[in-house]
Amino acid sequence: MAHILEQLFGAFATLGLALLAGYAPARLLLPTDLQRWFWLAVPLLGYATSAIALGWISIFLPLSLGLWLFLGATIVVSALVLLRDGLPSGRQAWLEQTVVGTLAVIALGIGLLPLWDRPELLAIGPNWDIEIYLPLAEYLKQFSTGFSLTDPAGLPFPGESNPLLWRINFFDPRWAGLAFSQLHSAVGVILHQEAHQHFVGVLALLGALSLPAAFLFFRAALGFDRTPGLFDGFFHDGRRTSYVLQAGRENLTER
Repeated sequence: MAHILEQLFGAFATLGLALLAGYAPARLLLPTDLQRWFWLAVPLLGYATSAIALGWISIFLPLSLGLWLFLGATIVVSALVLLRDGLPSGRQAWLEQTVVGTLAVIALGIGLLPLWDRPELLAIGPNWDIEIYLPLAEYLKQFSTGFSLTDPAGLPFPGESNPLLWRINFFDPRWAGLAFSQLHSAVGVILHQEAHQHFVGVLALLGALSLPAAFLFFRAALGFDRTPGLFDGFFHDGRRTSYVLQAGRENLTER
């Protein structure tokens, strides 16, 4: 139980960062036809904003320093937007947002459920490449990724020889998908934790956010009615949910 609570703190920290980073972009950029689902869009835009901003920051600064600069700028901008424009006006689809938010909370719980019986990272199933993502998150706290037009792997890694570094260094900072690792590392900086202490929580939160993203796609982009939009958004997350439950059943069988 304590292990689940520890990972839950990681999920809450991830959500808080996404909400803080997403408020101003949502207030300034969200199209009129999406304003009624404002609070569902905020964390999604926040994750996108964080991915872009932390991606650029980590080229030049380690996240142990760069994250606080990003958070400071985000707080200032959000406060200015709030003072100028106030909270979102107009009619909000509170019922739909509440239902989708509740389903996302359920999805978050399902993502953490395998840790109940087996409090270890392997409980979430295979192929998460923890031998890459845990050291990578720790690395990004201490070092910038650098940038080089001639070296496809960016700048050399400092420090002692490490057999894992060749695999980590495979991520080309010019076009690599480092967004998750940078968010993972940022949560560790906020919580003053090592990467393994919130890895599952961050994964579970991002999985839960796929539900409001799917709902907005079906409901707003494709124009589905409310009920079909809710069901399509929920079953969009079904494959991940069934995979997690299957992994948990296999763990119980092994025991």
